Amino acid sequence: MDQSTNVRPARLEDLPYIFELANQLSDSIKISEQYIADNLQNYINDEHHFLYVVTEHETVVGYLSGYCHNAIYASGKVAYIDEIVVNARNRGMQFGSTLMSEFESICRQRGCQLISLATYGAKNFYENLGYYSKASYYKKYLN
Repeated sequence: MDQSTNVRPARLEDLPYIFELANQLSDSIKISEQYIADNLQNYINDEHHFLYVVTEHETVVGYLSGYCHNAIYASGKVAYIDEIVVNARNRGMQFGSTLMSEFESICRQRGCQLISLATYGAKNFYENLGYYSKASYYKKYLN
């Protein structure tokens, strides 16, 4: 990792960056900056939730949001990545891989058996990191 690159837990002052990045994740859901502002401290304080940012020259260029919980099928803890995004102009520069590596390290330290996630467009990115497809992902919008 370049010395100008850093992965760290998210802070409240990262809100504008997280909001901008979250808007790059989906065209179908309108991201609420107020929701993020109202809940960011909860994400940061929740011991089961991970919210990390990757910075370049102290500017946030990506974030990863996930959590760890006990699962019967794994006979222990598992981790799940809800969101990972790197600013479009910074993709292909190893920021996503750096975030994933840090998340994997934290999950190992916490005794997780595995990490899972859902993706559509980033299949090659995850396969290059050693992930493989195991199941289909379904969702249903409730609003």
